[in-house]
Amino acid sequence: MIEQANEAIIRRVVNEAFNTGDLTVIDQVGTSDLCVHYPQAGTPLCGLEQVKRAFSRSRAAFPDAYFMTEESIASGDRVVNRWTGRATHTGTFWGIPPTGRQVTWTGVTIYRLAADKIAEIWIHADALSLLQQLDSTHTLGGSSV
Repeated sequence: MIEQANEAIIRRVVNEAFNTGDLTVIDQVGTSDLCVHYPQAGTPLCGLEQVKRAFSRSRAAFPDAYFMTEESIASGDRVVNRWTGRATHTGTFWGIPPTGRQVTWTGVTIYRLAADKIAEIWIHADALSLLQQLDSTHTLGGSSV
């Protein structure tokens, strides 16, 4: 039963925050010390305000972003989503000026919940594919793509 409740919380975040840009839901379902682990960020983004700022920057670069959950698996306090994202690049992203290109990329996100709130998020996205679609010469991890 806890797994179903946890999956419902994650569906809400994906639908309301990621797909519509309504970040108020993060205040409602995130712990005050929520941490997002994203390899390209280097260090974890911790705290509701820092997390919302990061999501806002991404949403500004891809305002029509839509994430489709392809598969969701829940066990205990964890929910894992395999997803596909689609968006149009209309704002600066990782220093890359807007290209107007439509992009599609995939990833896996792991959520850890505590007391019915999201405490940690690990996002593993295919950033190389995303950058290649933007036809970028941006440097990722020390090598040019």
